[in-house]
Amino acid sequence: MKYFIFVIFTLFSISSYANCSTSYINSAYKVAYEAQKTSNHDVVSEIPLSIVVAQNILESGCGKSRVANKKKNYYGLIGRNNKHLEFQDIEHSTEYYFKNLATNNAYSSFRSSVSKKHSIGKIIKKLSNVYAEDPKYSKKLLAVISSYNLRKFDK
Repeated sequence: MKYFIFVIFTLFSISSYANCSTSYINSAYKVAYEAQKTSNHDVVSEIPLSIVVAQNILESGCGKSRVANKKKNYYGLIGRNNKHLEFQDIEHSTEYYFKNLATNNAYSSFRSSVSKKHSIGKIIKKLSNVYAEDPKYSKKLLAVISSYNLRKFDK
């Protein structure tokens, strides 16, 4: 019962992402799938695509945020100057996202969790500890995954 109430509460707290179209979600999945398939980094092939698509939804507001539209940055990626990185298109944004997760030392525990095939919750927790400052980020990702049934994208 507590879990059900938590999910309902969390779904209302992510209401700005609740209007994400099926076509946007499928498009984000296809881009992520292709980038994952062509990556040179082994761990990338193991990252659950439900997480990738959920982050795209959260960080870009279903592709409607200013940063997504103006800078083609669909994952909230920030450079050393503390400014959002700019990309040519969603494909390049997604490729860089995967490269960052695969090579940045800050994500070593995330990569370890992915390689050990931990639960989706544990993987998200490891990712969220580094990726976002929001202490509720992992809960938001889980709520987006649940709300849009994104686990269907996982192998």
